[in-house]
Amino acid sequence: MAPGHNCAIWMGNLNNDGEDEIVVFIDQKQTDVRVFRQIANSWRAAGLMSSDDMPAATDFSHLESVQPAAPEWKDLLVGGKRFRLHLHHP
Repeated sequence: MAPGHNCAIWMGNLNNDGEDEIVVFIDQKQTDVRVFRQIANSWRAAGLMSSDDMPAATDFSHLESVQPAAPEWKDLLVGGKRFRLHLHHP
């Protein structure tokens, strides 16, 4: 993160494993959100999250009311390989 940028952090269980993940919103204009999970007593990058509304500014004051939401579309597992739908938005 560059000097002079703000960030906000939310901690919660995103994958129903009973363990909290850390979600880092870097700057209100950032187009992605970083997710970390604890593996072997250290925090490791798990991936990125994004919103259909990006790059609109994110109002971090709403983080106290964050709730994980089930995906609108389910993934498919084919021979152990996961296929995830990435929607095209007009």
